Amino acid sequence: MLEFNVLGPLEVRRKGASHTIYGACQRILLAALLAHEGQVATREALMDELWGTGRPESPDNALQADISRLRRQLAKLEPEHRRSRLRGHGAGYRLVLDDAEFDARTFIDSMREVDRHAPGWSPEQSVVRIRAAISRWRGQAFAGVTGGRICQGAHRRYEQARLRALESLFDAELQLGNHRLIVPELRELIGTYSPHQERFGEQLMISLYRSGRQAKALEICRRVGKMLRDAGATPSGRLHECEQAILRHDSRLAMPAPAVPIDRAGSLLRTTR
Repeated sequence: MLEFNVLGPLEVRRKGASHTIYGACQRILLAALLAHEGQVATREALMDELWGTGRPESPDNALQADISRLRRQLAKLEPEHRRSRLRGHGAGYRLVLDDAEFDARTFIDSMREVDRHAPGWSPEQSVVRIRAAISRWRGQAFAGVTGGRICQGAHRRYEQARLRALESLFDAELQLGNHRLIVPELRELIGTYSPHQERFGEQLMISLYRSGRQAKALEICRRVGKMLRDAGATPSGRLHECEQAILRHDSRLAMPAPAVPIDRAGSLLRTTR
């Protein structure tokens, strides 16, 4: 069985050993086919991914040649398979793979399981499962692959899933009282703008406040607010609400009771008791 990994540099593994896919075009093709997650990628889409508007004189022939080269490389890694997993289908190609062979699908499926069972799980169970899922990440998705819209779209999709997983993780860690543990992770996350930056900023403010660092928590509020405005985003008011709660030492900022679940999609300040 081969393992295809895209949550970091593109990697193909067999029996624990990593194997290089040679050729820039072959690597882009493999990444684009993996981004389709077993579904058919049209020839037109693959040609756009490879060459954009600067296509070669005979793009259909060039694509077929690159597909053949990739198919031969994969076949060498699976000599026991009589039929290639890279197959032509009508107007395109698809890569046959099980979810267990693809790290991105395994990550997504793991987080769906967490979301499905979280209401009945303890915070400890959620933390263990989420950290196990996130551990599959080795860097930026599709790192080192210069692809087009297919790879870039998949990169954004998987990155958003990772950030949503981190939100849930930090909520569970806060419920466990692990506010000091997550401060370094949250500091790193708010350093780069993302749609989740405001939520991570709020979680960091609460973590710092619970650690007895009120001034630092208020500084984070100003810093994250400025970063959002500089990026052209309008703060929702969540940071201001957290800031005011810190200034008045709102009891809702204290450690939540173990039996009280945290709203994974909302603010800790909006948790009902």
